[in-house]
Amino acid sequence: NMDRFVQNFSINYVIPIDKLPFLEWVTSTFTYQASYSWTASPLSIQQRLGNQIENSRTIQLNGNLAFDKLYNKSPYLKQLLRPKNQRQRGGPPPRNRGGTQQAQDQGAEADTLEKPKVNYFKIIGEGLLKVVLGIKKTTITYSQSQGTALPGFLPQPNLLGTNWSEGAPGLGFTFGSQKDLRQEAGEKGWITTDSTLNQPYLKKYQDAFVFRTSVEPISDFKIEVTADRSYSENHQEYYRWSDTLGSFNAFSPTDAGSYSISYIAWGTAFEKESGDNISETFERMKSIRPEIAEQLARENPNWNGEYVYDSLTGNYYPDGYGPNSPEVLRPAFLEAYSGRSGSKANRDYFPTFPLPNWRITYTGLSKIEFISRFIQKLTLAHGYNSTYSINSFRTNVNYVDANGSPSSKQPFSSDYVSRYDFGQISIAEQFSPLFGIDMTFHNSLSTKIEYKKSRNLTLSFANNQITEVKSNELVVGLGYRIKNLGFTIKALGGGGRKTRMESDLDIKVDFSIRSNKTVLRSLDEDINQVSAGQKIFSINTSIDYMLNQNLSIRFFFDKIINNPFVSNQYKNSTTNGGISLRFSLAQ
Repeated sequence: NMDRFVQNFSINYVIPIDKLPFLEWVTSTFTYQASYSWTASPLSIQQRLGNQIENSRTIQLNGNLAFDKLYNKSPYLKQLLRPKNQRQRGGPPPRNRGGTQQAQDQGAEADTLEKPKVNYFKIIGEGLLKVVLGIKKTTITYSQSQGTALPGFLPQPNLLGTNWSEGAPGLGFTFGSQKDLRQEAGEKGWITTDSTLNQPYLKKYQDAFVFRTSVEPISDFKIEVTADRSYSENHQEYYRWSDTLGSFNAFSPTDAGSYSISYIAWGTAFEKESGDNISETFERMKSIRPEIAEQLARENPNWNGEYVYDSLTGNYYPDGYGPNSPEVLRPAFLEAYSGRSGSKANRDYFPTFPLPNWRITYTGLSKIEFISRFIQKLTLAHGYNSTYSINSFRTNVNYVDANGSPSSKQPFSSDYVSRYDFGQISIAEQFSPLFGIDMTFHNSLSTKIEYKKSRNLTLSFANNQITEVKSNELVVGLGYRIKNLGFTIKALGGGGRKTRMESDLDIKVDFSIRSNKTVLRSLDEDINQVSAGQKIFSINTSIDYMLNQNLSIRFFFDKIINNPFVSNQYKNSTTNGGISLRFSLAQ
């Protein structure tokens, strides 16, 4: 008897879009992957409860846009975007083909008296055009994965995973089709009618979108822009024969999944807390709840038009949309912490369009004559990354839809039952770095300065509380290399043999000041409590020297001082130092 059958299938296709006229700058690929498996149940129950079949498919589409090739199709743009040293190539001076020396001197004098005309409109126009044409390359990727698992399947597979005598489950399913097979399988007797089958029927879905583009508006100034979105959902239900109904039926359907999207929340990232750790953004979130509740109620045709007084907040709320309703808290959280008011995306369960994140670098300062005298390389950097995510969501079995809006209410709070149950939602944000300077001098001295900032915000619907984790870090690094440092050592023993060693000596010193703070902010109570955090001072020093090709020595000293923000923890420090030898067997 067969225990397991596995089949995989893959297609990769280069779409010939670049063969079309004027589209040589566009390339695209298509990928299709499918898998199918048949897994046998134990022999003792195989004929009664059947086996399990499962398939999956992944479709991926990649697109690459090489804008520099597009610009080069225009002779004017090609010449405009060419570096100056290539555009202004000097030719040989013209030869004198006659005329007296006196006439030449008079012409030269006239040329020096006449001022050259400067076309400022052309200079400004071409400069703006070069900025617009700074987009060099763009990559877009979209992928979609789906899968189905069907238990209780009775036929056994033959060639290509299909039982040809019964046509079960068919080439479509074995090559990744996601058509619902259950009704056909039930009618043709492919599924067991044993009502004790307790394995669930599963449907899986996941899609992902990634956008990347490279922009260079001016020479040596590069911007890398990214945007992404991912969504996954798993459907589960028990599909089995009902002796009472005399047919196959689905029981206990549930949907669960996760979601994330690139986001922008830096409008509130630089907020300064007032006394007692009070946050203006958090206070604003609490204050805009009545306004959002009013908007949601007026858009719900099932609202009865009544208002309920909330004694904790001292405000009236529409019946069904109280201050702690998930339907109210979620958009209030996004609107307050993103700093964008009235955005429809704040009220969508799963916003469609990702917002851009970026990384910026500039290396052109080292080309300035005065700076280049001292500095070999100078890089300025800035990066921003933010993600809005729903770690887990589940469809609410008590949700009742009427006219496209919720109509059923919670028995304990009189709020409308939400379509989805969210355990928590979060915004993660990093400035990595907010600003950074990396310099390498001609004398082998290197310096690096970075200021990093991050923030993690989590709204829990279980206790109506926001957990805010903030981090700020300043890093200063110094490095110096002494090239070809040599010395002679005398071998132990009476031979007196001397060995000459010569290698680079690398000296590094890094200073860091970092502040981490976790604040719990309760919506039901006026509490802003610091639950964890500390200010950390650290210094890391090291000296590295390679004794030979296989042996290196390192002297190091590290010290970390922790100064906690909470009273139940104590100030402490850690010191670490010593010498290490590293021996490498690689040749």
